Amino acid sequence: MGEHLIYAPKVGPNAGRYGGGKKKKSKVKLVLDFIIVALVACATFVMFKLTVLKTENQEVNNSEVVAKIPEEKVEEDKGIDLQPLLNRWKSTMALSTKTGVYIIDLDNDNKVLGKIDSAQEFPLESLYKLFVVFEGYRRVEGGLIDGDETIVGDYSVNKCLDLAIRESNSTCAEKLLDLMGGEEEIARIARDNWGLQNTNITSYTSTAEDVVKMLTLYYEHKNISDKTWVIVKDSMLNQPPIESEDCINNTCDFRQGLPSGFSDKTKVYNKVGWKWNTAYWEAYNDAAILEFPKHNKHFAIAVLTNGFTNTTELNKLGALIEEALNAYLESGISK
Repeated sequence: MGEHLIYAPKVGPNAGRYGGGKKKKSKVKLVLDFIIVALVACATFVMFKLTVLKTENQEVNNSEVVAKIPEEKVEEDKGIDLQPLLNRWKSTMALSTKTGVYIIDLDNDNKVLGKIDSAQEFPLESLYKLFVVFEGYRRVEGGLIDGDETIVGDYSVNKCLDLAIRESNSTCAEKLLDLMGGEEEIARIARDNWGLQNTNITSYTSTAEDVVKMLTLYYEHKNISDKTWVIVKDSMLNQPPIESEDCINNTCDFRQGLPSGFSDKTKVYNKVGWKWNTAYWEAYNDAAILEFPKHNKHFAIAVLTNGFTNTTELNKLGALIEEALNAYLESGISK
């Protein structure tokens, strides 16, 4: 059959029935349409902002994102560098003098703060008593030696251990050495037990590095008790001058070197070893633990010398080190 054509009038009363005519929207409907469009737009905008805010909150709570937020930098304590100071001090020395210096921070993983020929061997002189006394106290506490046994005149083992440091009593030190097996035995202990590879008690020689390592053993006192360490500190801190033919003007002042350069605000626990030949010191050695009570900080230093005519240079070194360390500690970086 053929396609039927339907007539749809564009105008007239029947135009609306066939959808062919244009209807005019009323003003009310136009306003309603505008309101609907506006509401949809507002709703869309609100949903968008809520989505963005949620995303931002998730990012802030995300640990990876938080880690990226820069934090306030705290200045790291890298310790003080005393090497320039030591170099300047050394440059003022006469060419005829020799010196070995080693200094560490005992509270900062034994960080080396400066050194001068620290591996060079020097005669120990009375510094060897540090090695003898440490082993002596260890044996007394371990029950291997009777601390109350009389060994020199009226002096007991314990008294000799004290005097070997406090007054550098050689008779006591030699008797203690014999009591513990002699020079070779202490030399073996220093090498095998304490790791002091450059110390030889048989020849009475050592280096600034090994002497500081010996001081570190005292400071850490893993092999002796806290009570013994208190006794040793008193022996090293309170050393009165004594009369002896072995010293200048027959008087031994064990604190005339490095300790004299420090003020009374710093505690200097020291032991000296020297040999005077009427014109100069063939050896003047000073080993010390430095304590700064105000800051509860500790350092260890050994200065081994040959050729000094007096202790002035050691006094100067002590003063320079105290000034530098105080400035470092007062800066607050070390806290």
